[in-house]
Amino acid sequence: MYRLIRARSFWVGVFSAALLFLSLNLIELVRQTSKLCFDCDKGYGIRFRVYESGSVLHTKEILWNGVVASSFSIALISIIVGLAFYSVGAFISNRQKHR
Repeated sequence: MYRLIRARSFWVGVFSAALLFLSLNLIELVRQTSKLCFDCDKGYGIRFRVYESGSVLHTKEILWNGVVASSFSIALISIIVGLAFYSVGAFISNRQKHR
């Protein structure tokens, strides 16, 4: 386990997956807020809704259950991608050693 955490390939996978999800959420935010709408109820968030814009009858709010669920899913998927990067890196290094 300690070798896995110290492996560079694991952290490359974790950070690349997390960066991908965060950039997708940012793109969704820019796409939703660039439209002109004065009295509509819009929400955004990839995978889970994290924000809802307000209208005359509804206030703006951050959906905390969506923030927690998105954070948990980003962490879980990032760890899975990191493990995949680590296992591919270990497989490649083992093949090169046995040649």
